[in-house]
Amino acid sequence: MRFLLCGLTALCAGIVSANDSTGYVSTGGVQYIKNDNISMQSEDLFISKNIIKVDYQFKNETQQDITENILFPLPMVESYLYSDFADAPSLFKSFKVQVNGKTIQPQIHARAFLSKTTGEGDDWVQTYVDVTENFKRCGLTEQELMNPWQNKLDSSRISQKIVNCKDEKIKDLVQNNLTDDEEDAVRWHSQIIYSWQQTFKANALTRVQHQYQPLLGGSIGFSLDAETSCIDAPFNKTLRKNKAEH
Repeated sequence: MRFLLCGLTALCAGIVSANDSTGYVSTGGVQYIKNDNISMQSEDLFISKNIIKVDYQFKNETQQDITENILFPLPMVESYLYSDFADAPSLFKSFKVQVNGKTIQPQIHARAFLSKTTGEGDDWVQTYVDVTENFKRCGLTEQELMNPWQNKLDSSRISQKIVNCKDEKIKDLVQNNLTDDEEDAVRWHSQIIYSWQQTFKANALTRVQHQYQPLLGGSIGFSLDAETSCIDAPFNKTLRKNKAEH
């Protein structure tokens, strides 16, 4: 293909690409493949604060059917809930794929990342290291790797598994990813990748449609001292309520 690229996911900080590509998910991460025989003929995109819809038409320009694995990676979301209030579970639950008008059930793959920083001042750089297989060797399950997208499990227990892990790579990275709270929660990121096998019929158009609720949200960190700040009872009650919900 002339590169099978499509899709958008809206975030609080802007719009970040989440691309449809042919490829496969290996133990080392996502591997992308190009196919020059498949071209994107059209792309229709609808974006609102409630839903994103993308409608593509691809053409197999050969006289033979071509079957490829299609990948749709979502962006990374952080495990530490107090850092970002974007509604990841709603996006996860709302994601829908249709091929030629028929709904399909893609496979779901979860990848885990820990951040790594190098340099200082203007030379400071933050990168993300894929630790999926390391986390699995530490006893984390697929559901636990997906938890930042679902928020169904006890995140403190997952953090404890990571902190207790004997894997040298994890031990080195964890020290730079601990929060400042009393629980020493680990900040890590989860990425969801949808995949499915798609047959592009010979010399024909294949229509692929996605829809999902965008990631909208964010947070601002601040602290207030009740003795020196003007905080009345209703405001204090709202703060406690929001903390309980998030």
